[in-house]
Amino acid sequence: MRNKLPTFPRARLRRAQRALHRRGEGVTLTAELRLDSRATGFHDGGLKLVRLVALTFSCAAPASPPVQPIRLRYEVTLAEAVCPSEREFKALVSAETGNDPFSDQAQLTARVKITRRAGHLAGTMELVDETNAVVDSVTLDGGSDCGSLAGTLALKLAYRIDPPPPPPPPPVEEPRGDDMEEVGPVEGTTTPPPLLPPPPPPPPPVQVNVLAGGSASLGLLPALAPGGTVALDVRRGNLSLELDGTVFPNVSFQSLGGRVDTSLISTSVAGCGWIGLGEVCARATGGLFRADGTGYPGSQGGFLITASLGCAAGVQWRLGSALLLKARLGASLPLLRSSILVGTTRVWEVSDVPIDGSLFVGWAVQ
Repeated sequence: MRNKLPTFPRARLRRAQRALHRRGEGVTLTAELRLDSRATGFHDGGLKLVRLVALTFSCAAPASPPVQPIRLRYEVTLAEAVCPSEREFKALVSAETGNDPFSDQAQLTARVKITRRAGHLAGTMELVDETNAVVDSVTLDGGSDCGSLAGTLALKLAYRIDPPPPPPPPPVEEPRGDDMEEVGPVEGTTTPPPLLPPPPPPPPPVQVNVLAGGSASLGLLPALAPGGTVALDVRRGNLSLELDGTVFPNVSFQSLGGRVDTSLISTSVAGCGWIGLGEVCARATGGLFRADGTGYPGSQGGFLITASLGCAAGVQWRLGSALLLKARLGASLPLLRSSILVGTTRVWEVSDVPIDGSLFVGWAVQ
């Protein structure tokens, strides 16, 4: 990299020189430094000041913690009277680091070279490791003041081997007691909205099925009674409500020299729970029972109201997108017991636990 040559801090160095002379510790300048600047082409304010400060700080600088040791290879291709010597260059570096960092056994080597290019001075500095690999380099273009150029190279070398510590972080004052205030959002910023829980899944759709089929009952009538049933199922998820109506048209039997004709119309409401294809239901049934006698003296008929509570189990298969097939078997416990009397003789009475079965074909409306 190329850097612009900065101004060497001469005021501070001159104050150090005057303090040494007041204590009787003045530095005797070499013969080369007393040469007239017109003869050497060098300004006294540059080279003389650099050499004086180098010797002053090498003698008066306080001890500092050790820095990274370094080996110096210093080369000047100009006349010795123009630029600082190697000893004076080391003194400039030591003045910045606070101690002598130079050692011939160091693994890091600084190669400093000052030459003249195209009528002006140029300085280079390379840092190489023990494998002779360049780890850092600096190139400076100066004017005609070799002292200022050498001082800047010394300053940069000192910063490479002893960089200044970073500034401490500013102190953080924690609020105490009543000093604590609620901090609102910074003006110009937006507070992100709180995270909301994911919405619940939508409820399962309602399915309506219309079914019709054949039924048979044993125990509700005097004999095995065939009939027909229509049903309406409303289902959501694993629960359904079922409403059906059944007709058993005519069941006859002979008793005591005559004939008795019976029929039954019933309706039931069931609440069901589903597991896979199967359902289990609890149901309530009510109906109208009719009996007519023939061949008996004073034959007559009548109606009876029936009521029962029971349970049922069924299996339903879907045969297509809308076609259904369902089989169901149930049992009930009569709440009102129906019976038939011929005179004073009871010729039939409803069973304690009637059973029934149905086979439906249905259609899924939605």
